[in-house]
Amino acid sequence: MKQLIFILLYFLFLRAAAQQPSSITIGKEEFAGIEIYDLIQNGEQELLIATDHGIFAYDSYEIKALHISDKSKRNSFFYFKANSKGDIYCTNLLGQFFRIQRDSVVLFYELADSLMNPLPRFGFTQNDEFVISSRKLLLLGADKKLQNLAEYEGTRGEFLKDSKGKLFLHYHESNGIFSIQNLKIKHLKEDKDSDPTSLLKFIDDKRFVAIRNESSEIAILSEDSIPKKIKSKEIIRSIYKLEQNELWLSSAKSGLFAFNSQLEPLYDGNKLFPDIFISAIYQDKNKNIWLGTFGRGLLFISNSDLEEISPVSQNEHPSQIQPYDSNQVLLGTYNGTVYTISDELVEDKLFQNEVKANILFRLEGSPYIIYQGNFSGAIIFNTVNKKREREINISTIKDIFTLGEREYLIATLSGVIILKINKSDSENTLKESFKLHYLYTSPNNFSGYFDLITYNYYLGTDQGLISINQSGEINEIQYQGKRIRALSITGGGSKLFIGTEKHGILIIKDNRIESFLSKKEGLSSLQVKKLIVKNNKLYIANSSAFQIWDFDLKLMSSFGKAEGMPSNVITNFALTKKRLWLLSSGKLQSILQDKIKTEKNIPSCKIIETKINGKNYNWNNGQSLNHDQNRVVFTVSAPSFKLNDVLSYKFKLKGLDQKWQYQSFNKRLIEYKFLPPGKYTLIISLIFEAKEGEQTFLDFEIKYPFWQRSWFIGILLFLSLLIIYLTHRYFLRRQASKSKLENQLIDLKLKAIQAQMNPHFIFNALNSIQDLVLKGDIENSYTYITNFSNLVRKTLDYSNHDFIDFGAEIDLLRLYLKLERLRFKTNFNYTITNNVTEDIQLPPMLIQPFVENAIAHGLFHSKKEKNLTIDFKYDKMLICCITDNGIGREKAREIYIRQQRNHESFSSNAIRERLSIFKQLFNQDIQVIYIDLKENGIAYGTQVTITIPIKKTL
Repeated sequence: MKQLIFILLYFLFLRAAAQQPSSITIGKEEFAGIEIYDLIQNGEQELLIATDHGIFAYDSYEIKALHISDKSKRNSFFYFKANSKGDIYCTNLLGQFFRIQRDSVVLFYELADSLMNPLPRFGFTQNDEFVISSRKLLLLGADKKLQNLAEYEGTRGEFLKDSKGKLFLHYHESNGIFSIQNLKIKHLKEDKDSDPTSLLKFIDDKRFVAIRNESSEIAILSEDSIPKKIKSKEIIRSIYKLEQNELWLSSAKSGLFAFNSQLEPLYDGNKLFPDIFISAIYQDKNKNIWLGTFGRGLLFISNSDLEEISPVSQNEHPSQIQPYDSNQVLLGTYNGTVYTISDELVEDKLFQNEVKANILFRLEGSPYIIYQGNFSGAIIFNTVNKKREREINISTIKDIFTLGEREYLIATLSGVIILKINKSDSENTLKESFKLHYLYTSPNNFSGYFDLITYNYYLGTDQGLISINQSGEINEIQYQGKRIRALSITGGGSKLFIGTEKHGILIIKDNRIESFLSKKEGLSSLQVKKLIVKNNKLYIANSSAFQIWDFDLKLMSSFGKAEGMPSNVITNFALTKKRLWLLSSGKLQSILQDKIKTEKNIPSCKIIETKINGKNYNWNNGQSLNHDQNRVVFTVSAPSFKLNDVLSYKFKLKGLDQKWQYQSFNKRLIEYKFLPPGKYTLIISLIFEAKEGEQTFLDFEIKYPFWQRSWFIGILLFLSLLIIYLTHRYFLRRQASKSKLENQLIDLKLKAIQAQMNPHFIFNALNSIQDLVLKGDIENSYTYITNFSNLVRKTLDYSNHDFIDFGAEIDLLRLYLKLERLRFKTNFNYTITNNVTEDIQLPPMLIQPFVENAIAHGLFHSKKEKNLTIDFKYDKMLICCITDNGIGREKAREIYIRQQRNHESFSSNAIRERLSIFKQLFNQDIQVIYIDLKENGIAYGTQVTITIPIKKTL
């Protein structure tokens, strides 16, 4: 009888653990105080969120507000709908309909006040015709004109569409269902005997689920069968059908209920998220589930098979989890309560302690549990009478292994203990049957293991990895000559698996390291904290992830946030017969082992924004940029709400980069500051768990500046060759011209010599010399001959120079004038005045022809005393003034005419030609000014002023 009562009491205290799909919260701060009304995914796989503060977009990385049209009368938006092209529309309470265009919300149509009801709805026909349900059923044409399809009074529910695109509408007052096809209305069903249907949703093309809140009824309606009905626990606000044919119904109060397509409750009929008001439910294209809330952000469920388990008490939070038996786990909490939870999620409270459960182990084969909290020592609890039996003085427990019947190996922080419990008639005699034996003592032990095959003890200590055989012999196992810090040790078959602090997982056989698992095999971190071997799989908890190694497939996979976990890092985990249990971020998650799916499709990567020189740029593949558009920044995106925290990518700019560059997806900018001209291809590939996705290619070109392009270089080369040719030709012509001028100058020099040494002058000079000889004036004749020979010699010498010293030119003039004076006897006087103090040079024999003209044409025919004055002065140029008191130029010309000399004198022509050549040859102009000196109209002489360019002597 007592046993029966005990059994009844036991099952009375068994309760179903609270359970719901594991979720994470997104946008808690961004949506604080904001009410979310509807959700939908656009073609860019962003989540659009309709709220009372506008419309937002979430691309799995950031939440941004869309620009709202200034024509919008209210910022509250509802009721997303998409047509067959993927264009998304929404509405507000004032009869305005909007279209989402990129980052903007644009007014599409505004309903007249006379056609308004509190919340007009709309839908799209098979041909994407826009149908509005308000006071009337209206068709909005492409010309934005309304056409009345049907007259209805009262309210209608939302538009529904079957798999073939046919549109359906629910009419509340008569419980009628109407179809709209080819703009024709067809009545399908009417149930006037039932209270009005509040909500209606397709289950499939033949069945509807109907919510009748007045009668608290949920019914499945079908033309082919009797409606199936159940009672609703609460007033239902909305219905959403998931792809796996689950029906999720949000409560008008808070939370939601889940059913299968046969209205059988899921999650043991528990209310999911009971403390949160669920305002919107949506399942995206990747089967992630999104729950909108009022003021508490978005709840994201990436894996509905992963359940969050909570003890019945709302104030208890899990702190520790360990196996209890093959079908149950031990759950310790922060307030000291210890539970068992079975694979069927049945919860049993074992006992209550005063402090948080830090360490919790069951002594297999006995009714005892060792419990450690924030205190020294450990407590042994009896699970039968649920009493504290004994306190033992041991340090922090790391591992416990069963050695035999009621004999246990306990690895503690300070050493290894063997605990033995002797059999007795009563379990209450534990104090008398409890024995401790220290097998090995060392500071800082991390783990321990007993191999039932070899009967060896393996201990992970600060002194390294130690093995102790049955004889008590101690050996150290090293890796590459270094000590191993073993944080976890487990066995499977004939092998040991060692989770180390720095070397990943070592696999040991016969006390030798046979192989290892490292990052090459996909291990995310080399610091491994816990290992469990089961069903030819190795379950691994490391410092950055929870992973599973499949021995058959030689494949490493991760189970973390991508699978619905709140974090990639777990505190502890356990395995029972059916389930995997995970403790992370203070929450307990559980999933059936046959539901564990680690295969993931790596999303494609795309470039969502491009900036050129700091400004946004509308980019097309194959884009051509100018040479100065060389600072390029790409923003990449991988639309995956599951994997955004664990994705990385590699990229290479073909045409510039030689090697791949790797980045976490937390850094989504690819920046090139100064790209040289050329053709490029940007290649991007996503990486997840050492696997790479498909490569994304983007081709573009940075044009060379026009001065580096082939056509410009060709033109430049042609022009250069042309300039070289023309320059060469010019210099050849100039050289030829210069040679010609030089030849002419030489010729003129010869002519000048001839002009100076003309036969008449020579004849007169020789006559004068003869006359002196005949008179016996040997001295003067010798002087005359000497002067004459000096004049000839200097004339010949200076004719070979372009410039001579100014003094040499004066000396030549004086020599010439001495000879002329000898010819004229005493009737000829000359004066040379030099006011030049500069050291200068001038063209040779330039002044002498002018002096000869003054003597030959002016003074020769004069009857009076013959006077010649030559004055020199310097004013940036040499100025020579030759003045004679001869007959003047007019009378000289008359004498020439009278003597029938029609040709111009030789010296005059020579002077003119020589001046012209000097100007061309030296680019210097020699100026000559003739002045006829007259008094009362009668000429008494001539003055010639010559301005001569000079060259200064260095």
